[in-house]
Amino acid sequence: MKFITQLFGIVLFFAVITVSCKKDKHHQPITKTIDVTLGMNETYSFTFPTNKNNLIIERQASHALNSDLTADNTTGLFLYSYTPVTDFVGTDEISITTLKEDNGHGNHAQGILPGGCYGGSGVHHDDDNTVTYVFKINVLGVSKPG
Repeated sequence: MKFITQLFGIVLFFAVITVSCKKDKHHQPITKTIDVTLGMNETYSFTFPTNKNNLIIERQASHALNSDLTADNTTGLFLYSYTPVTDFVGTDEISITTLKEDNGHGNHAQGILPGGCYGGSGVHHDDDNTVTYVFKINVLGVSKPG
């Protein structure tokens, strides 16, 4: 009986130490590149597909008369708007990133969770994706084709 108890303890010990915190693909940052072609003095706007996360302009446009991110109070969706400086011709780039936030959902108890992960972050695993939208803007010297 003592042998069975010791054997069970050894098996349990190895089972616990072999479980590791696996890198979840949901925690990987995502970059979405959006190519934009504008004619000179034209305005571009983009409505983000979700109101789930807060957004911030991480890298502002270098050649913008207007480069703003606003939230629609009715839908909660974010709208990005870009207008190049008057008569600008060339390229510009803007990066807008989602911010992780503690939304009060999915709080985990402090300590080690199954898989060896530490809990207590206050961020639900489904909300952990950081998405960066990179807008690559090409402003043509004439009206855009099409």
